[in-house]
Amino acid sequence: MNHTESQPVIQTQYVVPPEGMIVPCYKPSISGTWPEVITEDIPRLKSALSQCAARADDYLQWRASKVTP
Repeated sequence: MNHTESQPVIQTQYVVPPEGMIVPCYKPSISGTWPEVITEDIPRLKSALSQCAARADDYLQWRASKVTP
């Protein structure tokens, strides 16, 4: 009697939120004449927005590569 063992098939399934739930962050351009105190906050604001946008962009690119229409 010849026994043939079947090998398991491993598949990766990605569970992602619906497409409209994660959207790119809005990155406003800041320009104009500002009081001195506010100008110290602008680099921090821009940095935070850039980091947010980078994370969202990374996720959206990853999602696009994994989800097939």
